[in-house]
Amino acid sequence: FQHCFLIQGKRRSNPDQDKKRSSNEPIEVVKPKSYSKSEVAEHNKRNDCWIIIKDRVYDVTPSVEEHPGGDAILV
Repeated sequence: FQHCFLIQGKRRSNPDQDKKRSSNEPIEVVKPKSYSKSEVAEHNKRNDCWIIIKDRVYDVTPSVEEHPGGDAILV
């Protein structure tokens, strides 16, 4: 039973928030959520598509229409 981790898109830095945060203030670290292969397999639709690459899960929903293999990514 192997788990994979969801890698979310990078968050853009907000300059206004950076100014408000003191240099001594800790930055919150969020542990990635773990998903099984069967859980990832449920996300196989054009409006909800995840893939696994090297034990990491990627939400590729925004790129499904541009995939050169067409619907092959949904299998």
